[in-house]
Amino acid sequence: MIESLVNAESVPVLERMIAFTSRRHQAIVQNIANFDTPGYTMQDLPVEEFRKELSEAIETRRRAGGHDLAAMQPRNLRSHPVLDYVLFHDRNNRSVEKQMALLAENAMAHNASIEILKKQFNLLEVAIRGRL
Repeated sequence: MIESLVNAESVPVLERMIAFTSRRHQAIVQNIANFDTPGYTMQDLPVEEFRKELSEAIETRRRAGGHDLAAMQPRNLRSHPVLDYVLFHDRNNRSVEKQMALLAENAMAHNASIEILKKQFNLLEVAIRGRL
């Protein structure tokens, strides 16, 4: 009973979203930390590819009609070099403004996912305690 509540559709999706935004945050912070490193190439995770993979996993899970978490496992997305910035004389392709905007956007997605997950667990706690 409790397993089916924890494995309800929104919880695994939120877990995957939080894991992705955490990994992306690390990549963006590393970019910011390496602004002055000669030859450093900015890295990012493929956001659109993650969204597509997650949507496909959700659809597969819905078609299966079960609570199988294996269907909610989008493949492991790796960081890739970002090549659309200006290349400076030290062979570094930095963009402070772009990285700060990506960091803020990613932080908002991460915090929103955490808040929604927190509300899900609060509902679960209410159900377990039998209060309304």
